[in-house]
Amino acid sequence: AARVYLDRIHDRLVAGLEFQYGDIVINPLERASERRGESRILIREGGKELRILEVMEHAGFVRTEAGYYMQDEEREFTFLHEIIPQLEKLASIHATTSVKEKVISVNPPPRISARLDERSNWLEFRFDISGIPEAEIRHAVEALVDKRKYYRLRSGALLPLQTQAFRALTEFLNGNRPFLSAEDVASFRLPVAEGLHLLREYGEDSDGLMRPEKHLRRLLDSLRSPDLLDFPIPESMAPILRDYQQTGYRWLKTLAHYRLGGVLAD
Repeated sequence: AARVYLDRIHDRLVAGLEFQYGDIVINPLERASERRGESRILIREGGKELRILEVMEHAGFVRTEAGYYMQDEEREFTFLHEIIPQLEKLASIHATTSVKEKVISVNPPPRISARLDERSNWLEFRFDISGIPEAEIRHAVEALVDKRKYYRLRSGALLPLQTQAFRALTEFLNGNRPFLSAEDVASFRLPVAEGLHLLREYGEDSDGLMRPEKHLRRLLDSLRSPDLLDFPIPESMAPILRDYQQTGYRWLKTLAHYRLGGVLAD
């Protein structure tokens, strides 16, 4: 069996490697004369051992006689998030808490919350990334806009950005950069009439990128189903309006209620 031991010491990622055959434990980096138990005949998995050594070498570790160390953050991120899954197919991985704390995953995926500011009649959109402190979301979004592979949190954890979880948010940022201001890239505001199309495009289903708050959901429901609204038809018009015209009237009253403009063609 092959084992890889990971730890962090003085801002370095250190790694140890062992090959075990029964009660014989081999450190492949030691000089042959220092290895224990080699007086016996031992059949080793040479091909597998070689593949593991090649993976560690290509990961960018500095090799010593005792083990490996790495002091490059980008290489460490690549190793922890991309190479470890490959290495797990060849060896068992044993990591200390200090190493595990460097790895962070996003669950659930990032969202954009949307609320209606009734005083200004503007929509407010704010990015929400689970597990990320609100004070750091701006910097994480900036890293996304810059197409960086990861963002380093103040805690030292490395947040992967080029993942399936971030795909929808990344595509949104790539297509809607004009909405983002340099002052606060973690949020943006739009007039209701301009912002509704974003909700329609990115928040129509339960897995949508955008999450409208309760009052905004009522507005969207009202626009979709004007026949359910409680806007009475004037007595003078009730006898002459057909059912679909009454629905159109309620829709126009809904727009007026939310200070929106619209045209109804009949």
